[in-house]
Amino acid sequence: MAYYVKVFMVIAALSSIYESVYGQSVGYGSCPDVTVLSNFDPSKYTGRWYEAERMFNKQEVGGSCVTSDYAVEKDSLFRNTGNLFVTNTMKDRNGIVSSISGKAVPLDESSSEAKYVLSYDGNLSGGTYWVLDTDYNNYSVVYSCNSIGPVLNMKYVWLFTREPEAPQYILDYMKSFLKEKGLSSILLGKTNQENCNYPISAYVPIYT
Repeated sequence: MAYYVKVFMVIAALSSIYESVYGQSVGYGSCPDVTVLSNFDPSKYTGRWYEAERMFNKQEVGGSCVTSDYAVEKDSLFRNTGNLFVTNTMKDRNGIVSSISGKAVPLDESSSEAKYVLSYDGNLSGGTYWVLDTDYNNYSVVYSCNSIGPVLNMKYVWLFTREPEAPQYILDYMKSFLKEKGLSSILLGKTNQENCNYPISAYVPIYT
């Protein structure tokens, strides 16, 4: 029994370190089953989204002016495949603007749930990209969770809006939504969208 108590204490300590030092949401066990948006329409999701707030992730340290552009992939007959092309753009702390492109593929092609696996530049080991809620025209709440071995999980949340500076009531709504889902918004930090020279989107928005 003493052994298991020590193991639990170590796990608890690691969890606290991650949350306090890295600002990441760490939980015990495997990733929780979070309800996502059903009847998701990828065509309405296309166009540009501006990152309003995010939890810490190493890819975005010091990043500002963060945008994500989406387009629906079409087959040779110009039919929607259900996949989404994505290009993320960010300005780093030195003022250098860079972009990375990838593709979001439905986790289950037979389902209309907004559960995707996102990989960049041909990387096959993509992460989860779940849209918990969106109205397509104003806001999007995005969630991802990765397991850390058999005992911990690390959750990420992003809040996106269609405008660089979102009205406060939209941000309040998204955080209230997270609370209803049992997800904390305490670790969210505001993304700096000031003094940005946004690149022209490579994708044509059709969400309106």
